[in-house]
Amino acid sequence: MSNLTSEIPAHWLSHCFRDELSLPAKTEMDKEVARVRAWAEDRFDLGEAGFFIGPHISHYTDELMEDMGLPVQRTGNFFTEYFGRFLPRRYRELG
Repeated sequence: MSNLTSEIPAHWLSHCFRDELSLPAKTEMDKEVARVRAWAEDRFDLGEAGFFIGPHISHYTDELMEDMGLPVQRTGNFFTEYFGRFLPRRYRELG
C-alpha cells in the first residue's frame, strides 16, 4: 500500500457515502469486476500476495478520479507517462 493507493480510494468512498457518486447496478459492477480480474489474470502472475499492479496504478486512480468528476492529468507522452516522475500535482483537484 502507498499513500496514493489509499488516499484516492478513501476520497472515492467518501463521495459514495455522501451519495455524490452515481453507481451502476450490482450486475454491472459484477461484470466490471470480472472483466478487470480476467485482464489481471491474463497479464500478471498471481503470487501468494496477489497481483502487483504497480505500473498500472495510474489507470486505477484515473478511473476513481473520473468517477468523482475530477480531471485526469496525463502527460500525453508515453515515456514521461510511464517512465517519468509521478508528481502529486497530478491530483491537485482531489482535496
